[in-house]
Amino acid sequence: MTSLAAQSLTQAVRGEIVWAPHPGSQVIFLSCPIYECLLQGTRGGGKTDALLMDYAQHVGRGFGAAWRGILFRQTYPQLADVVAKSKKLFYRIFPGAKFNASDYTWTFPGGEQLLLRHMKTPDDYWNYHGHEYPWIGFEELTNWPTAECYESMFACSRSSHPGMPRKYRATCNPYGRGHCVPYGDVLTPNGWRDIKDIKIGDTVYSVDSAGAIVEKTVEQLYRGKYIGDMVYREGRGIFMAMTPNHSLPKIGGKNGQAYTLVPFEELPGQADILRTAEFDGEPIRIFECPVYPTRSRRVKQPARISGMQFAELMGWFLSEGSTIDRDKAFNIAQMKPKNRERIAALLDECGFKQSWNANDVTVYAPDWWAYLRQFGKCRDKYVPAEIKNASREQITAFCTAAMNGDGHWSGTGGCYYTTSQRLADDMAELFVKLGYAVNVSSRARKNRDGLSYTVHFKRGRTIQLVTGQHRYNVKSSCASVNVRRESFDGEVYCIGVADTHSFFIRQNGSVWLSGNTWVKQRFIDPAPSGTVIREPGKPERVNIHSSLLENTHLLAADPEYLTKLRAISDPNKRKAWLFGSWEITSGGMFDDLWKPEAHIVPVFDIPAGWRIDRSLDWGSSRPFSVGWWAESDGSPAIIAGRQRTLPRGTLVRLAEWYGSTGKANEGLRLTAGKVAEGIKQRQVDLAIAQRVKPGPADSSIFDVTDEASIADNMAKIGIRWEPADKRAGSRKNGWELMRERMEASLHDNGKPGFLVMDRCRDFIRLVPSTSRDEDDPDDIDTESEDHIHDETRYRVLATARSVRTQALPF
Repeated sequence: MTSLAAQSLTQAVRGEIVWAPHPGSQVIFLSCPIYECLLQGTRGGGKTDALLMDYAQHVGRGFGAAWRGILFRQTYPQLADVVAKSKKLFYRIFPGAKFNASDYTWTFPGGEQLLLRHMKTPDDYWNYHGHEYPWIGFEELTNWPTAECYESMFACSRSSHPGMPRKYRATCNPYGRGHCVPYGDVLTPNGWRDIKDIKIGDTVYSVDSAGAIVEKTVEQLYRGKYIGDMVYREGRGIFMAMTPNHSLPKIGGKNGQAYTLVPFEELPGQADILRTAEFDGEPIRIFECPVYPTRSRRVKQPARISGMQFAELMGWFLSEGSTIDRDKAFNIAQMKPKNRERIAALLDECGFKQSWNANDVTVYAPDWWAYLRQFGKCRDKYVPAEIKNASREQITAFCTAAMNGDGHWSGTGGCYYTTSQRLADDMAELFVKLGYAVNVSSRARKNRDGLSYTVHFKRGRTIQLVTGQHRYNVKSSCASVNVRRESFDGEVYCIGVADTHSFFIRQNGSVWLSGNTWVKQRFIDPAPSGTVIREPGKPERVNIHSSLLENTHLLAADPEYLTKLRAISDPNKRKAWLFGSWEITSGGMFDDLWKPEAHIVPVFDIPAGWRIDRSLDWGSSRPFSVGWWAESDGSPAIIAGRQRTLPRGTLVRLAEWYGSTGKANEGLRLTAGKVAEGIKQRQVDLAIAQRVKPGPADSSIFDVTDEASIADNMAKIGIRWEPADKRAGSRKNGWELMRERMEASLHDNGKPGFLVMDRCRDFIRLVPSTSRDEDDPDDIDTESEDHIHDETRYRVLATARSVRTQALPF
């Protein structure tokens, strides 16, 4: 065999150059020593060629049949482009190489093999279990709805040949699986919330691989413009609306899993979709009624009852009960003899002294009256949080009593009626937790103000979708297609949760289980392109960004290709395919002005005349945020290898410390002293310890508690702060000043701008995608993970002072 360079790049007979890597991303990708590497970027960047040649560069290196690779797409039809490109390259570079079209395998003269295979679902892993592949590649990684297929092949990434490289490679474009819905309410421990209002750090209900309802933290949000088909499934008690690439929980999976996430467009002609699951919360051991201060108690009533008694009592009360303010009592109306017997027995079991008449029972108990009156107004009724999160048995006891009062049983399900929308929402949540399929409807009834609500529920954990996407000729007896597609032009939404990749959504009253995405969280958020991601106990990984502009051969052969990409009507798709952008948002506080190419800069040396200071937003159970800033005095700086003169007053975020555990909106719980020590050490590591001036901090750190404030405790270690501007109106003013600075850098208009060094990953992850508060569009939602936002705002509002100090390198 010839040398690697000759073998890879030249045709043996004529010395003709067959293929050469583009300077930039392809060269870096082929020479990357990191085990796990993703090549991501724009369309037309040559990612598929680079993936094939990354394997091929080791052919003929003496490894022989031990050099065995496998390259995956989701389906065999998707491999057609890979096959065509591999033939164009391999037949010319490796005379004697053979492609077996029956099993999609390349065999090279030295015995090396490259298998082209599909892996559509996690079950497909078992076709490769126990195999040994030193090279594994995934093409278009964002097309896989979860990380399960990708991560399962780590078990096959090995080699028994000494000195042989092991490589785990992937390519993708940012515009992958959208997994989006046009609207809907998401089920959370605090009830149903509009998907538009969900924030990073919120907790939602998800379903684990065993089919149990679990709590998960939201770690990603997507909101963007979508132009294309919307898929609808409508029927009695069911309504679903989603993009065609939205992931759905198809029944079945490996190792006894309850479901496998599959994009709608890849479902078979007929599929059963998981619609519900079961929940088992924390049992209520004893319920103790809060004491109401009163001088008079007619009779002695129980203060404590068991959790089961409390659950059943609340079921009867919310369906048939009310409170009597005059007597400080509660009553339960009931005329059916069987129900009256059960209510009387329950009250006896609890120890209540009771008074019956022909229509109801009254219990004189000031403590219970005071507690129950919050639930007693007909249109304002709701279920206590303790019951919504109780054990399955207690939820069942509550729902049974409620149904006996205001419900109707029918076969394996029933209907519950109420005039309270909040109670209808709560009952829908409880029936979902009991494993029922749920739908909520409403109507205006004669002679009644406001709407009346019906919660329909029935046994049936799945919904059948007949997609018409049959891969064979079906018989005429096959069920009729029950989905339809319509053109759509508008906003779509999705949320991302780790591990389970699912959440409950309610559309037009119908509840179903939805899926989400994962690639950006694994490769893009943790570090800039080209920066190695190191996590304890895990292999190193890195992402490399490719650009269409590197591919001069394509642009020469098809000069109109750029024009075609610019003509794409969907702005998010255009942004992803033309620029390779992962930062796709819409309608946010900053997204119309934030452009990574304009606002993110590589690390550079800060000139001598620039001021360096820091800002702080304090947090303990929630994250704290420390930002280090350089403010330009108008003198030039060398940025990305060229001299740039930034307008005087331009702020550059040069480093940060985000005090998070890694879980959304969860703080490190460090003391003020420990945070100060960490700040001090980081300033030494950054070689700016002698230059940093005190900057603005959340004014709450100056509040004195236990004889010393947080600021005092930090000052003992040498870290001092100035109070941030938190006057009335400063919050909205700060956001507007941030926008003005972003606009200045975007348009280079000579005004003070705003830049962020690429190592500030948490800022880049959290700030650009910030949503506006729907009730106050000039502000952001204070319930969001806004700690970096506040810390940045403090600095933007601060009055800068120009201080000359000596230049130190970064």
